[in-house]
Amino acid sequence: MDPASVPLFQGMLDGEIGKFTLVALQRTYQPGETIFRENDPGGDLLLIEKGLVEVRVRGEGGAIGLVSLGPSDVLGEISVIDEGPRSAEAEAKAPTRVHVWTREVLRRFFEKEPRIGYIISSNIGRIIATRIRGANALLLYRAGR
Repeated sequence: MDPASVPLFQGMLDGEIGKFTLVALQRTYQPGETIFRENDPGGDLLLIEKGLVEVRVRGEGGAIGLVSLGPSDVLGEISVIDEGPRSAEAEAKAPTRVHVWTREVLRRFFEKEPRIGYIISSNIGRIIATRIRGANALLLYRAGR
C-alpha cells in the first residue's frame, strides 16, 4: 500500500503519515471472519492495508451487500464521528490486515497533533460524502431516474 495513494492520508506529509500510523494497532482476519457486527459498539477507525472486506446490512430477506473494500479503504468512519453503534457488519473475504485507531487514541493524538487531526477529520468527511453520493446515485438508478 502506497501511503501517498491512501485517501485517508491525502494532504499529509510523509513524516505525519509515519507518526499517525505508529499509534495504530495491527489486526489480521481470515476469510469468513467477522470484523464487526451491525449494532456493535463503534469507535474504531480501520484502514485496510491488505485484503478484501465485504460490508453489509441485515434485512428481512437476509444480508444486503453494500460495498466491497480493499487496500487503502477505510471502514468504521461513521461510528468514529457520531459515536453511535456500527451501522453495518464487515467480514473479511480474503486474508486481511488492517490498521486500527480507537476513538480514544485518535482523540489523544489529535490533541497533540492538531494539524494531522484536521487533515484526517477532513478526509473522513470527504470519504463519507463520496459514499453518500454513491448511495444516492444507486438509489436513483434503482428508482429508474
